Amino acid sequence: MTYYVENINEITLEVFTIGYSEKGESQVILLVDNIKNQCLFCFVIDCYSTSIFHKTKDILDHYKVSNIDYFIWTHTDEDHSVGIDTLVDNYCSTKTNFYLPEGVDGTESDIFGYNDDIKNSLEKINSLNKNRNYNVHTLTLPTGGNLEIVRTIIKEEKTTKQFNFQVFCIAPFSAIIRRRKIS
Repeated sequence: MTYYVENINEITLEVFTIGYSEKGESQVILLVDNIKNQCLFCFVIDCYSTSIFHKTKDILDHYKVSNIDYFIWTHTDEDHSVGIDTLVDNYCSTKTNFYLPEGVDGTESDIFGYNDDIKNSLEKINSLNKNRNYNVHTLTLPTGGNLEIVRTIIKEEKTTKQFNFQVFCIAPFSAIIRRRKIS
């Protein structure tokens, strides 16, 4: 995909870590055109909210995000999952690419049980994966491995200036799921 912008120097990468300061329970990555005050690209990893706040939603609202382009759910621990249903309801569509860890598909045969919030989120994600829409993916990565998920070119409209924007998935999905299965 290629995005054309008026001034490449007015494009910023905004990265937010929500939760623990050293790693977070959720990350939001936005590519923002500051001239048009528009989010060109939205990438969300996991989610966490409480009855008092939903910081991931607050960030998306602040940047007027209408659709999450890519959503990675690394694992279904509550501190990485609470509030995903709100994101799916408000910011996801059949255009959203979802990446789930191996073994997580929301069926009875999953390798561990889910609470109701997680089951609800999985049902909503899977409901978008119907009628030949294949935007729900399963990732299997070795520990320390990575996978390119996005490659986008940002070009300035009136010059030859451009830059490549890439996102690699580095979360060790396989290791987390296998540890649970063995436990």
